[in-house]
Amino acid sequence: MTKRVSGFGEQQQPGFGSRLDQASPSGGARLKIGPGGRVVIPADLREAMGVVEGDTLLTTLVDGELRLMPVATALAEARALVREFILPGSPSAVDELILDRRREQAEEDLKNR
Repeated sequence: MTKRVSGFGEQQQPGFGSRLDQASPSGGARLKIGPGGRVVIPADLREAMGVVEGDTLLTTLVDGELRLMPVATALAEARALVREFILPGSPSAVDELILDRRREQAEEDLKNR
């Protein structure tokens, strides 16, 4: 389990990462771009996203909106999407790949004898 830390070890700068209101994690945070283009994600939003210092986020720009998504969330969404196309009882794609690679290796070994 990842240890949760408070903040990112940086001093908050005047006007940097400040919030105008105490809105819920679903929105309402107003952030400022700081030195070097940095933006501080408020602690309540980081907690709601389930991210801690050192985690990697994926970014997308959609209609002028910057969207951040934890890698774990993106992987879970991708797995769910793929799962929709796998028929119940169908063989494991991983097992099939391993069998194919073993067959190829056996053929290669026979050629090299």
